[in-house]
Amino acid sequence: MADVRLQRLADLDDAMLTRLGETLWRAMKDLPKSYSNRDAAIEEAFRFRDDDRLIIVAMQGDELAGWIGAIMHTPHMWELHPLCVEPAHHGRGVGRMLVEALEREAADAGVGAIWLGTEDETGATNLFGVDIMPDPLMALQGLELKSRHPIAFYAKLGYVVCGALPDASGPGMHDFLMAKRIAATAV
Repeated sequence: MADVRLQRLADLDDAMLTRLGETLWRAMKDLPKSYSNRDAAIEEAFRFRDDDRLIIVAMQGDELAGWIGAIMHTPHMWELHPLCVEPAHHGRGVGRMLVEALEREAADAGVGAIWLGTEDETGATNLFGVDIMPDPLMALQGLELKSRHPIAFYAKLGYVVCGALPDASGPGMHDFLMAKRIAATAV
């Protein structure tokens, strides 16, 4: 999208953080557990005032098309959290642009990898409602998508499923962990 500009935000005032939270809420409100409450989404955006976090926004004119956050856990590993795109901008490449911009930031900072968690709250995988304990890694070998799920989006960008947090959002609602190596590293 040529008319979308990306910008890393440094100065976060209350108005911008509220705007970011509202975008998070609109992007996620149809999910039963993830920021379906407007106030919780705004509260999450306000956490990005912490020094260990960064935000990149996608702007189309004066309109906020979406944003991506990162939590800089260590100098070697960042967490992608969250990625949210205004519903009116879905399917236009905004999410891809934001992820790629975050990856560039991470590479410039010498970060080796980015990880993320993406939950199944709606039955979009064959593991929804399934007890994956005591061997989540074995269960993941048979992971299949039954309907649209963010795993497919991130996989197209090179992220791989590398684990799961069983029952993270409730019984049978697992958080799938994905990661991507950003910088070439010798082991």
